[in-house]
Amino acid sequence: MAINRYSLLALIVLPLILYYSTLGFYVLDIPKADDYGDSLRTFIDIKQADDLKTKSQIFFKQHVDHRTSVSRSVYFISLALFNRIDYSILIFVGNAALLIIVLVIYRCLTLSASKPVVVAYMIPVTYLVFQPSAYVSMFWAMAALSNYLVMLWALLCFYFLTRHTTGGVFLSLLCAGLASFTQGNGIGCLGIGLFYLLLSKKYKTDPRVNLHIGLWLIVSAVIVAAFSWGFHLRAPMEFPQGSEALAAHFKLEQSPLEVVHWMVAIFGSAVAHGSLSVATIVGVIVVGVLGTFLRAGIYRLHPALSLYVLFILLSVSMVAVLRSDFFTIQISQSPRYTFYSSQLLAVLAAVGSHYLLVRSNGKATGMAVFILGVSILVSGASYFGNMGKIREQQYRVLNGMWLWNSKARKNPYAPLVANPGATLVDAKKAGIYTPPPLTYLPKDQWGRFAIGKSDAK
Repeated sequence: MAINRYSLLALIVLPLILYYSTLGFYVLDIPKADDYGDSLRTFIDIKQADDLKTKSQIFFKQHVDHRTSVSRSVYFISLALFNRIDYSILIFVGNAALLIIVLVIYRCLTLSASKPVVVAYMIPVTYLVFQPSAYVSMFWAMAALSNYLVMLWALLCFYFLTRHTTGGVFLSLLCAGLASFTQGNGIGCLGIGLFYLLLSKKYKTDPRVNLHIGLWLIVSAVIVAAFSWGFHLRAPMEFPQGSEALAAHFKLEQSPLEVVHWMVAIFGSAVAHGSLSVATIVGVIVVGVLGTFLRAGIYRLHPALSLYVLFILLSVSMVAVLRSDFFTIQISQSPRYTFYSSQLLAVLAAVGSHYLLVRSNGKATGMAVFILGVSILVSGASYFGNMGKIREQQYRVLNGMWLWNSKARKNPYAPLVANPGATLVDAKKAGIYTPPPLTYLPKDQWGRFAIGKSDAK
């Protein structure tokens, strides 16, 4: 029995070791894309502001379609502790949210099954969550902080809400507020939470539901008002000034069917390795599994995780609708968004294994083992298929800081980052961030980032 327990723990811990070792090996203290505006330019402007009111307005200002105050708080802590913004640390902080997410999933599962049994369910969860299909978000400070932290706040929001206590409702609202000011989709926690409370009233599962609904409505109104104050909703086809080349580069009109296709493809993106056909097939299977779980009433056994799945679906819908006029369907396979798929698959794998074993009185072990094996296979394939892409991505960042120089203004993507070169100069003068030299590593080590030896000159 002890051997089995230790073997299970080893299987669970192995993907964590691989994931964070890969992160530590390739992490770079270099800003990317939105990092220039959301962290560097924001704190340069704060430092140059004359009064506290102006500083606070800059800190809470809108970034594209989001309020990123939580991420900026992490930047501020880095600045206070290290006297500079350290992007390698920020990237680790963002990715650490995945570990807490997995721990909360474990806690949610233990509410419906005994702990020794749940340990086995956690194996597919860790292999599906801790794999590098979303390597762009994985190594991008702003994306890691916003994408992963908003998922953590959402999961905690639903965990506390389903405890059916007044204290739990307050904690749930706190997490919903944090989610709303981490990334735009976080505000969806408020609607999902209200939906759950209304269901609790209908089915009489919460003895103080009227009080909790009242608290939810009042605090939600405050959060929405704070989020909306001075908010400018960017039109889907509204491009930055001077980016005519970018507007012409993309297809600007997509049918509703293409938007639905995008959503379905995102569901399978974590296992598709950029293949739209594979992603669509897997996405259709996921939709079928979700429909089966809905008809079987499995959401009653795992309310918090069911609300989390609903939040993932809402987030994917928001991405598909808001980005549908901005990008083509192919962007659904971008390694920026595959974390939605990996977490959705992880939750479905754990809940599905539990459901199969309970329904069959423990006889469906073969299917549970199959799910476990597929999860391990998916993780291994992700490393095999993406390590070269990670090396190429980090080498490009290392050797040219994404080539944000005067010549890069000819690139159609350049207008998405306002004056990156000037921002770096101002950040250095303000003592906020000093770019590392392009010879960030000794030349004899450059080869590990290069696809071929010819790149490491």
